[in-house]
Amino acid sequence: MTTVLTPATAYIVLIAFGIVMWIATTAFRRVRSEGASESFLVANRNQGLLFGGFSIAVSWIWAPALFLSVQMAYEQGLPGIFWFTAPNILCLVIFAFLAIRIRKLLPRGYTFPEYIKRRFDSKTHVIYLVVFFMWQTAAITINCLAGGALVHALAGVPYSIAVLLIAAIALSYALFNGLKASVITDFVQMSLILVVVFWIVPWTFVAGGGADRIQLSGVSGQFGNMFDPWVAYSFGIVCSLGLIAGTIADQQFWQRAFAIKETKVKGAFILGALSFGIVPITLAFLGFMAAHPAVNATLPNPDDAQMIGVQLVGQLLPSWALVVFLTILIAGLTSTLDSAMCAFSSMGSIDIYKAYFVPQASDAQILRTSRRFMVLMTVIGVGIALIPGMKILYIFLVYGSIVSGTLLPTILSLYWKKLNSDGVFWGILIGTLVGFPAAIYGNIYDNAHMIVASAVFPVLTSAIGCAVISLRKPADFDFSKGLS
Repeated sequence: MTTVLTPATAYIVLIAFGIVMWIATTAFRRVRSEGASESFLVANRNQGLLFGGFSIAVSWIWAPALFLSVQMAYEQGLPGIFWFTAPNILCLVIFAFLAIRIRKLLPRGYTFPEYIKRRFDSKTHVIYLVVFFMWQTAAITINCLAGGALVHALAGVPYSIAVLLIAAIALSYALFNGLKASVITDFVQMSLILVVVFWIVPWTFVAGGGADRIQLSGVSGQFGNMFDPWVAYSFGIVCSLGLIAGTIADQQFWQRAFAIKETKVKGAFILGALSFGIVPITLAFLGFMAAHPAVNATLPNPDDAQMIGVQLVGQLLPSWALVVFLTILIAGLTSTLDSAMCAFSSMGSIDIYKAYFVPQASDAQILRTSRRFMVLMTVIGVGIALIPGMKILYIFLVYGSIVSGTLLPTILSLYWKKLNSDGVFWGILIGTLVGFPAAIYGNIYDNAHMIVASAVFPVLTSAIGCAVISLRKPADFDFSKGLS
């Protein structure tokens, strides 16, 4: 698309945004030496309903919620946005009950892989770590990729510079105060997103001609049925399994489950689910309007579906409104970036450094290691984002096949006392080894059947592995004792 902002404007927006987040972060004093890791990794376990709920919501507003929601409404109309939004909301509601459960079983925990190691063994712990680390890498990659593409498309800033600048902003305040910084900036970012979404989208709606310029059946006009069987099959199944498994394999949410006051955990996740849902549902109207033939014909590059919402705002509203819209997009992207960085820090320090190298690590050592892992994994995620030809949708679908295998084993590990570590390990391993290459093949060759199989097979394999091996050689875990 043709650039509508100057590079100087983009740099000013990014720098100003970073300054505002820094001001918000300094509302908390820098963590002190005593108990520093507890503050850095789980925010002292005292976060409340509103801050916790908004932090959960905005941490789930990945680039897909900001871009893919509009793209699906544009390309596949009502069924596209339904199958994108409904599982997104449902997965957070489901997680609310898992969060309550983990707090009961491991009240002083930091990560879910930590629970897996203490319940099972090292090999099962390691395979969970691989999946969890890959998911957080995807979080950084997707959001850097989207941010870089957005700033480049709007203002002509070199893609690589935009990616590095956005990642540096999130890393700077996350390194400063860890999860505390993430939660307070999340609250500011979510509040900003809600205000701007309720302002910019209705304004665009009116400027574009209102209800007469809305096409709910997608740009092709073929998807008027919300429960279109092909969309449900080709996108709904993959999206639903990927999203539900994604939250369960996302240390960002387990970390918040440990950080929120125990009595507020369930309410915070329900609030997070409802607050999140507002964003993609509202943004979808940009996709519905862009799909209308009379509007679509005026867009500079309607084939660039990833940026169709941004194009529409830029076409119908003044350039300063696009600057405001750009700001909330950056807010959504950086919120997930800093959350992923904090998730990396907790797994690196607790599940690797303390679990396998220095079991009696001091508080200062854990804090130092947390920050080092945060920087290391950010570099890796940014590096992947800089690979030419990367697409948000490809990463979203391929990584969904990786985490699908942990869906049922994770739930069973919290409730089924007979679950055997061998069943968990082999089920996840075989499912991932088959599902991952199938997902890559399916996306490269646009084979919907292979893409669906890549999401379903890991779930079935892990379920069968858990059931067969655990029934032949049952464990006998005592849930009543927990893991204090």
